[in-house]
Amino acid sequence: MVYIKKLVLQHKLLFSLIFLYFLFIFFFMVLTWVMRSNFKKYPIEELVQHHFWSEIFYQNVTSSLFIISLGIITLGFLSIFVSLYNLYTFILAIDTAYKISESYAYSFFIIMGHGLIEIPAIATTLYISTISLRILINRIYQKPIFKIESIKSFTTMVFCVIFMFLVASILESYITPTLVKLTL
Repeated sequence: MVYIKKLVLQHKLLFSLIFLYFLFIFFFMVLTWVMRSNFKKYPIEELVQHHFWSEIFYQNVTSSLFIISLGIITLGFLSIFVSLYNLYTFILAIDTAYKISESYAYSFFIIMGHGLIEIPAIATTLYISTISLRILINRIYQKPIFKIESIKSFTTMVFCVIFMFLVASILESYITPTLVKLTL
């Protein structure tokens, strides 16, 4: 427990980003459930789709590495924009999932079945991508306003993100469809 508290205190910004991502997603999930509209409900066979985990993993990792590279080059500004767009697509996915299924459980599990791991990985990607901005701010103010990771820590975080995407892609490929079938 002491280790977890120390980890959270050392990475306040990272855990704040993860918390905000979840907060936004849950807020818009509830908003979607409250605001009803007339949409065509799809047949169950069309609501449960299987994708290869390797395709999902490749897409997530390449997107993440793109966001990190883009962020380092642009002082984090374009990666923030891309991450906000990613959050927007999450919200659209939640909205669409509810509208085509009319099921709260389906719209929750189709996102959160794997999202509990994927969302922190996306937020961590955003955090990593802003390292050049955090370095610049520390240099402008000539004091450590933001924690700057060492190269070893930076590399470890990137590999942790890749591992989280691996686990999330396997969950999305095998577990999420099973959860979704149970909810329909």
